[in-house]
Amino acid sequence: MYQPYGIGFSRDILIREFGAKNVVYGDDADGALMAHIGMGWRFLKLDVDTYDYEYLREWRVPGKEFDFSGFPREHIIYGRD
Repeated sequence: MYQPYGIGFSRDILIREFGAKNVVYGDDADGALMAHIGMGWRFLKLDVDTYDYEYLREWRVPGKEFDFSGFPREHIIYGRD
């Protein structure tokens, strides 16, 4: 889907140092609950008829943007297909 470019980060560092959490997929009620408890940034609506990104096993960090300029370079994987 995003070929031919890719970038990957060490999941352990993302969790420990950046507060990353796995995405929660669900319906509108699930989204409302996640927003209510301040975790709306983790939610993605699941609509199997239109799109289903669940297989991506996405992780997110809180905030609008992820500034990875301070991320240890030896723990970043990048490449082109």
